[in-house]
Amino acid sequence: MRIAATITEKGYIEKLPDGPHIVIFDTEKNQTEKYDNPGYRLKENRRSAVVDFLFEKM
Repeated sequence: MRIAATITEKGYIEKLPDGPHIVIFDTEKNQTEKYDNPGYRLKENRRSAVVDFLFEKM
């Protein structure tokens, strides 16, 4: 199973477009991937930018 979360600089879970990083946990492979959040600095369509990114990664 893969679980994604948007996180702050301090590692707290944040709303989808509001955290600067996205972390994806793979429970079967016991791996963690960390990415810059593509929607974090956008003015519009922030949430959809994150969702599109997650679909690409999943």
